[in-house]
Amino acid sequence: MKRSEPTIVTMGPGDEDRILEVCELLVRSFRDLSPTWVPTVEAARAKVVGALEPGMLSRVLLIDGRVVGWVGARHDYGSVWELHPLVVDEGMRGRGYGRALVNDVERLAAGNGALTMLLGTSDEVGRTTLTGQDLFLDVISALRDLKPTGAHPLGFWQRVGYTVVGVIPDAEGPGKPTILLAKRTERGA
Repeated sequence: MKRSEPTIVTMGPGDEDRILEVCELLVRSFRDLSPTWVPTVEAARAKVVGALEPGMLSRVLLIDGRVVGWVGARHDYGSVWELHPLVVDEGMRGRGYGRALVNDVERLAAGNGALTMLLGTSDEVGRTTLTGQDLFLDVISALRDLKPTGAHPLGFWQRVGYTVVGVIPDAEGPGKPTILLAKRTERGA
């Protein structure tokens, strides 16, 4: 059976089947990387429903009618929009679907006035050189030496054009930072 071409569509509050698929995808995908963020389908549902409020961008990538990825974005302040979250089914990674979702939501955000996209990627489980440090002692040196030490989304974000612009020490608990990345949109270029 031939697989259909992937399509990216808007997900709204009435898309109950897709919402459930996204919730299950979030729980599976973040279990190891960010275990406290969405530990259950119920916790994921609260995040998904919040991302479907007016003014939010919520897009799903479908293959054969099945959700294999989701991206969201919202206006943060001024000309800054926050990209959050991004998830692609583990079995579908490495095929350009994450990049396609990012490009899609960036285009939509730019059409709504975004000049800069901002995002945070946490390190709760020790997959970058920032984990376990007291970053308040010398945050600049720590950022200068930042590298992944395991499977972490940092490399993906850099490959799709995002630049590390900061870090929030202890964001997810002592020694568990959130790395901030940003990118100029095409509209802002």
